[in-house]
Amino acid sequence: MATRTPDVVMDDTKISKLLNDLLSDCLKISTEAAKIRKTQTFKALGSEVKSRFSKFEDAILISADNAEVERDRCLDGKASDLKKMKTLLSKQLVARDDMKELNGRIRILEAASVDTKLASVLALIVIVKGSTGDLIMLQRRFDKVYKQLNKAQLACKDKSLKTVLTLGMGGIKMCLGPIGAAITIVQGVTTPTGKVEVGGMVDATEDAGFNKARKSLKVAAATGKAIKGTPKAFGPVVILTTAAVNLVDAGFSIAEARALKKEINALLVEIKRIAPAVSTQLLKLDAMTDSTDKALKSAIGSVRSYRAGAAGYHKLPNMLK
Repeated sequence: MATRTPDVVMDDTKISKLLNDLLSDCLKISTEAAKIRKTQTFKALGSEVKSRFSKFEDAILISADNAEVERDRCLDGKASDLKKMKTLLSKQLVARDDMKELNGRIRILEAASVDTKLASVLALIVIVKGSTGDLIMLQRRFDKVYKQLNKAQLACKDKSLKTVLTLGMGGIKMCLGPIGAAITIVQGVTTPTGKVEVGGMVDATEDAGFNKARKSLKVAAATGKAIKGTPKAFGPVVILTTAAVNLVDAGFSIAEARALKKEINALLVEIKRIAPAVSTQLLKLDAMTDSTDKALKSAIGSVRSYRAGAAGYHKLPNMLK
């Protein structure tokens, strides 16, 4: 069987249709890329992925144009063989697949609202970290009261009063535990960077920043529940402010006893102001990071399994003969 000339091959009805389909698909993919550039997810990508995206955009248009120019040369009888056409088609198909796959991966992340979820977690982490000052203030004031009670308890001779002081110290310890844990969390939780995470997810990679933040929050729920109970745990300390307890018998001067009772009552007000808010924030942050973690893992799984998909025109290089 005689080998067909380039113009005859290019004029073949089946080949001509596949070439037209490929060109049309490349233009659609390029148009989709232009739309993706306007999405929030694209804006949240890092420079490396954006640079890759731009290179793919250029490649798909340039390769399509080069293939069309060579196609015309073949049809006009100016090409002596089909080697160049095959090479250009192969480049066009690679460019098509690269751009379509990157488009698809970004669309998956866009549909999963990845950037919005990350932004919400980031915003709440900032709010939670903002409670650091209040928690440290409480911790210091608790320590100060505890030391006063401990000194009085050691010197107290009255067994009943000694027991009341011991219970008060125990109440403070019950408060210091959750508060200390909360301080550790709010000071230690990292702030993930949305651009890094979204960029990594395009390549189906979980970002270490978010995972580290998630890990540092593993006891957030338990701490949130515990700190919610601090006003109640402070109850044995509040008993010391009642008329039934004479702190003067524990070695305090009248002025010192009044000042201590005033500080205890003031502390109760602060606990009621700070503890519920911090508890709510920690519980919300735990739930949000948990749901976000699941959503991101699901999106990454979809990105990992996404493929551009082959079409009939992928056989073109082998059909040119």
